[in-house]
Amino acid sequence: MPLIQVGTEACQKEHQGHPANNAKERGVVEKHINFLHHSPGRIRIRVKGLKGNAQLSEAIHSTANKVYGVKQISASTVTGSVLICYDHADPHVLPHLQSMMNDAEELLGMGVTDPAAFTRLLSAYAKEK
Repeated sequence: MPLIQVGTEACQKEHQGHPANNAKERGVVEKHINFLHHSPGRIRIRVKGLKGNAQLSEAIHSTANKVYGVKQISASTVTGSVLICYDHADPHVLPHLQSMMNDAEELLGMGVTDPAAFTRLLSAYAKEK
């Protein structure tokens, strides 16, 4: 399932009272990148491993502004979240970002936390010159 699609608030509240509140018991796959909020031109995600990781934050900051459609990016080592401001007028940007986040999720799922790996990943999604 794409990262940008997320259950409704009502669905999330339904699971809060679920007797098996453990994600594994509910059959939910643990994500390393969790979608928090989306509005046209802005996506906020939480990245497992970003909290307290200045090297990963720097890798995101130094490379992500080169990603196609990204206007601005802010990665917080305090909250572990990333705010991506993008060009919502271009219909190709959101699928491009979704693909990039899915690739990043795959890297994190394999246990890769090396900032250089994320720099290479983000560079692969760089704006075409």
